[in-house]
Amino acid sequence: MTAEHASITRDPATKTATLTVAHSGRWDLFAGKTVADVDFSQPIASGAGPGKQTLPPAGWTCFALRAAERDAKKPLLLAERHLPMAGGYNFRDLGGFSGTNGKRVAWGKFFRTDGLSALTDADLTYLASIPVVTIVDFRTAEENEHHPDKIPASVKNVVRLPIAPGYMSERAAKNLEDYASPDEFMLEMYRDLALDPDITASYRRFFAAVQAEKDIPIIFHCSAGKDRTGLAAALILTALGVDREAILADYEASNGYLGDKYAPYIAQKPYLKSLFTVKKTFLLEAFRLLESEYGSLGAYLETALDVDVAAMRRRFLV
Repeated sequence: MTAEHASITRDPATKTATLTVAHSGRWDLFAGKTVADVDFSQPIASGAGPGKQTLPPAGWTCFALRAAERDAKKPLLLAERHLPMAGGYNFRDLGGFSGTNGKRVAWGKFFRTDGLSALTDADLTYLASIPVVTIVDFRTAEENEHHPDKIPASVKNVVRLPIAPGYMSERAAKNLEDYASPDEFMLEMYRDLALDPDITASYRRFFAAVQAEKDIPIIFHCSAGKDRTGLAAALILTALGVDREAILADYEASNGYLGDKYAPYIAQKPYLKSLFTVKKTFLLEAFRLLESEYGSLGAYLETALDVDVAAMRRRFLV
């Protein structure tokens, strides 16, 4: 059974989970707080053929879908890709992607998102149920002052790693006059994200948290969750052996999730649409520079960011 056979979604207001199954045969669904805790002795739902089922109420849960006895040793692990945040737009779990050696990225470890300032009490309770331990904030001090994070009760570490490129302030908008087009402005921003020494140091500190057992599960974010956060997410998935097409698809998914958030700005100034969206050419420009400078993204991760790729794969691929 593969990821195309089933998915989990949740209602942002009620957090109610719905299982959608595309498998044609019989199946059973099991649940637990972690992969290791999934209780295979008693299914929480069963069925035959495709359809949808509303699941019993619970906080964040790891699900395991088993289609037949032959799948007993390799059930499909599931959680929601897009977290049910009433006060957020681009809140996503990096779990479930195919990595190396036929394994998948573990659910419930890495969460990428936009701002946390508008989270509701129910949102915070849900994030605490994961439980999120660390928040890494890539925003500048000015961004944080205007829109301070709301912190789930489970969080023990807040790491601020301000990265200025990506902050679309009035000053940044004025700098557009120096570029041939908004696209060229964004490309130059990604060049800075890739090669600026101070930004490299920030990503190195980010990966120190990613690799520290006590700091996981982790939320990392900026204001939109698409550029500073988008590159960070792409680097995590690269380290775990996810193929480039899947990485680019995850990166471009921000356009759908952020559509409602930025639609009013784009309607007022459609020529600035590139500032509020992503294009794979932006991320590929960062990749091109890193590969030119270091030989490969793997070499960049290991030499510039001090990532133990092999250890990450042992720990976060299941």
